Amino acid sequence: YVCLVIGDVRASRLAAAVAGDSAERGSALFSGEVSLKLRHVKGQMQTFVHPAGKASITQFCCVHVFNSGACGSVGVDASGSPVSVSHSLVVCKPVTGRTHQIRAHMAQVGFPLLGDMKYDRRQAKHKTDAITQQVNDQCSRLMLHSHQIRLHFDSGGDHHADAVPRLVSVAAPLPLAMLQACRQLTALRGDDVLTPIDNSG
Repeated sequence: YVCLVIGDVRASRLAAAVAGDSAERGSALFSGEVSLKLRHVKGQMQTFVHPAGKASITQFCCVHVFNSGACGSVGVDASGSPVSVSHSLVVCKPVTGRTHQIRAHMAQVGFPLLGDMKYDRRQAKHKTDAITQQVNDQCSRLMLHSHQIRLHFDSGGDHHADAVPRLVSVAAPLPLAMLQACRQLTALRGDDVLTPIDNSG
C-alpha cells in the first residue's frame, strides 16, 4: 500500500519508538514497524487500538517528506500553539489483515492519512493546516492505494512431488488523485520533482 500522511515520519517520536537500532533518522528512506493490538467495532464501522484486540503488525517505509521543517505549512498542536506541518509519502505492508489496519495504526502513532475523516477528527472538522485543507478540498479522497499484491502458487499442486513454487506479482499504478496530491504538495512547498514510487505498473 502507498499512502500520504500528515507529519514528518522521519523526524518524529515514531522514529525512536518503533524503528530500532537499524533506522537512520533523517535519511532518504526510513523504515520501521507498528505493532499495536486492534479491535474492530462493527456497529461503528471503526477499528480501535485496544489491549484485548487482535495482534496487528504494519511495516512501513517513508520514501519522501514534503518540505519538513521551517517551510512546512503552519498548523496548531493540542495546546493551540503554532507548529510546522509536513506531509510524508509512506509505503505500508500490513503483515496482518485487520479491518482499517493501516488507517488505525498510522492515526494512532500520530500520522493520520490525508483525507481520512473517520480516523482524524481534525480533518473531519476542517481544523487542519492550510495545505492539508487545500489538498483535501481538491482531491476529495482517502490517500491510500493498494499498489502491489504478491501471491505464491505451487504450479504442480499441493499433492505433487514435483510442485514448483511460483510468485505472481500484480501492481496497480497510483491513481490520478494521489499523483495530483503529490504534485500539489510539491508545488506548494517547492520540493524537487518527486518520483519515489515506480508507477509504470
